[in-house]
Amino acid sequence: VIILHGVTGGSQESYVTHVAEEVERKGWVSVVFNQRGCGDSEMTSPRAYCAASSDDCSHVVSYIHKQHPKSILLAIGVSLGANILV
Repeated sequence: VIILHGVTGGSQESYVTHVAEEVERKGWVSVVFNQRGCGDSEMTSPRAYCAASSDDCSHVVSYIHKQHPKSILLAIGVSLGANILV
């Protein structure tokens, strides 16, 4: 299950860790996708994340699918994260 945070959040937010814990309690694997420069991650590119762009999310989904081709992928987005998913 890929978890996408809200506008200023990241993997350290309580709502994100709560969702990850619930997912893992059910026996599934969770991955938190921190947007560029969010969640205490270092900014390593000249481009910041944008709510209108789902390119980074598509790359994350493709990467996970290549690593685990037989797994079913699910995603949960909170606030802006939900917007990026749709």
